This record gives sequence, C-alpha cells and structure tokens, in this order.
Amino acid sequence: SGYAETPTSRRQYILHYFGEEFDPNAGPGWDMDDNARNPPESYAGQETVVHLLKLVKATGGKRRGGFLCDILLDKETQETSTYGGSEEVSEFKGTGIATADVDEWAGIIRQITLGGFLQKKTEEFGVLSLTEKGEAYLANPTAFTLYRPKPMRVSTTSEAVSGAALDQPLFDLLKALRKDEADRLDLPPFVVFSDVSLEEMATHYPCNDDELLMINGVGSSKVRKFGAPFLKLIKGYVEEEEIDRPSDTVVRSVAGRNVSKVTIIQKLDRRMSLEDIAAAQKSSVDELLGMIEGIVASGTKVGLDYIIEEYLDEDSIEELWECFMESENGTTDEVLNEMEDAYSEEEIRLVRIKFMSEVAN
Repeated sequence: SGYAETPTSRRQYILHYFGEEFDPNAGPGWDMDDNARNPPESYAGQETVVHLLKLVKATGGKRRGGFLCDILLDKETQETSTYGGSEEVSEFKGTGIATADVDEWAGIIRQITLGGFLQKKTEEFGVLSLTEKGEAYLANPTAFTLYRPKPMRVSTTSEAVSGAALDQPLFDLLKALRKDEADRLDLPPFVVFSDVSLEEMATHYPCNDDELLMINGVGSSKVRKFGAPFLKLIKGYVEEEEIDRPSDTVVRSVAGRNVSKVTIIQKLDRRMSLEDIAAAQKSSVDELLGMIEGIVASGTKVGLDYIIEEYLDEDSIEELWECFMESENGTTDEVLNEMEDAYSEEEIRLVRIKFMSEVAN
C-alpha cells in the first residue's frame, strides 16, 4: 500500500489525502519521519518524470495508475487491449521495463503525484491527469529527485495474528483523521471511534452508511455525527489503491445477544434497579454493568441517570465527566487512578456509561 511503501515523507503523504500541503524538508515535525531520518536511495528522475507525464498526456488524462504501469511494462490486459492501441499510447509500450518493475513504477507515480504534477480524480475512480504544474514541467523540465523503495520488512506469523488491522496503512490514516476530527470537535479521540472500530474499518473498507453501521462500536448516531469524513477517506483510499473489497460484510451481532440487549434496555426504560435487572438476567451487578458497557460500545444510547443520581451528586458527576473529557483513553482504570480512589469503581463505570452514551453515541 502507498503509505507503507512511500520512500518520501509519510506526513506529507497523509496530509495529501486530506488536500493539504506539507513541506517535507521544513514542515512541523518533518525530522521525526522515519524516511527523513533514514532516507532511501535517491536518483535523478527528470527523464522518468517527463516520460511518465508524456504518457499521461497521451491517454488524455483518462486512465488510472495501473493502466500506466501495464503500458510501460508491456503487460497485456483487457484494459490495455481496449485502450492501449492508439498510436500515441502504443509507442510507450514496454518503455519502462529497463527503468523499474511494476511495484517501483507504482511508487514513482505516487511520488510524481505527491510532487503536484499529477492529480487523481477520485470521482472518476482514481483517473490520473496532468495539473498545471505538470504541464509547465513538460514545457520546461528541471531537476527532480526520485527515491527507490526500501525493502519491506516481512511480518512473522505471530505478528500477523496479533490483532493488528488487516490494512495497517489505512488504519494509520484513519487514526490521523480521528485525531484531526477530535481536535476540531474538541473531543477526546476515543469518543469519535475506538481503535477496535478503526481496525474493522481498515479490514472491511465500509464505503456507505449501511456498511459503516455493521462495524463494531458504530451506531446510527455515530454515523450521523462522525461518519462522513471517514467514509470519504476510505472510498478515496479504495479507489487510489485499486482495492478489491471483501464481498462479505462483517456481521457484528448474535441473535441471542440482541435479545438480551433489548431486554436490558427495556428494563432500564422501566427504571428498574441494577440489582433487580441483574437478578432477572441471572447475573451479578458487575456482569450486568459489563453488558451495559457492551451495549453502549456497540453504538446504542442508554438512560442511567435515575441510577447514577442514587450514587452521586451533580458536582461529583461533573467532576468525573471532566476527567473523562481530559483522559487519554477513557478507561475506568485511567480515571480511577486519576481520582486516587475518591470514587468507587462502580461509580466511575456508571458515569463512563453515561459519558459514552451521550457524547460518543
């Protein structure tokens, strides 16, 4: 994937997704980038850039990066057979074989796009066309540095099954977007979407509201509040990386659990005590709180005010609320340590349920 393989500034690559510019040599935090600290092999790329821009121009700005690579490497596909026969395009067939392989050509295209010479039309599924800067460069080429890709580290089997997202570069992009959205909305990042939700997004590539609703921890209110920029990013990523999305959609609920969930919500609506609900569910109060936490984590609102008010006064609720707002991960343990045992674990769990239900959902 482009983010993982880019030999250029990763921060520049991420911000480019959001339509923002970043100076890889002087921008804030530029020297924290691993590619800045350990730069890859570079070479003079002027001729390569000109060659690629001429090919893009020959296509009329109507083809994607994969087509360009196939033409340059003289790879026969249905698309090259259909659209590669014009005199303007056919003269480029096989002309890139001596320069680079398919993976390196894909990286070259990304670098030239990042340099501002090409633009991707996401509304046309990643079609590449020349920018004004690209046209100007063709008219007056100057020195341009390209970078060879670094060897990719292969994960071991134990690393692969450790629970990381299937598409790590997309997961990183989603986390960066979550931070930006949280800052914009003045909310802790964990309120927007949990890491678990982001990992599922980076595994199943939801591209519309209905698909996003199938992600664990995402309810209709979360889709409405936070979903749009994440769907836009995922759709753009899928198109840019030409990803074949899984045909199956993750199913997050089990029928039996749904029945239990509805029963608990109905009993809360009837303002039953925790002890009575727990007895009806044949569980302890601690287990019941875990079930309610799961309901809220799935994106559903619950009403616990009548219970919380039996435990805490308004000032205490406000104090714990502010603590969750300022916390890094929003966990019960984090707030319990911060409050230095001023409140019981049960009290903190109750306020956390209220907080996540009202702010996150």
